[in-house]
Amino acid sequence: MLVRVICSSLLVAAAAAQPLEIVNLHGGAFLAFSRVPADIALIETGLGGRFDATNVLAAPALSVITPVSRDHVHFLGETVPEIAFEKAGILKPGIPAVI
Repeated sequence: MLVRVICSSLLVAAAAAQPLEIVNLHGGAFLAFSRVPADIALIETGLGGRFDATNVLAAPALSVITPVSRDHVHFLGETVPEIAFEKAGILKPGIPAVI
């Protein structure tokens, strides 16, 4: 089984970058996956969910939301409920989720 992983460290290194740069990283990864298919690909979101580049994946096998904290408040909202709403944007109807 071929497994490809977008490493957290790659995206963490880009976390200080502008959101557009993170979108470019995802685009490059998706291009690589299209050229070298994988049985499983672990894709980490950039900042959140609702407007995240990873939403181009129409039917992921699983979505995971880790504990919500007050990070990236200038993009995701000031309160935990606002941030949770944005992060829930990765959830898709009929797709299992781990929260």
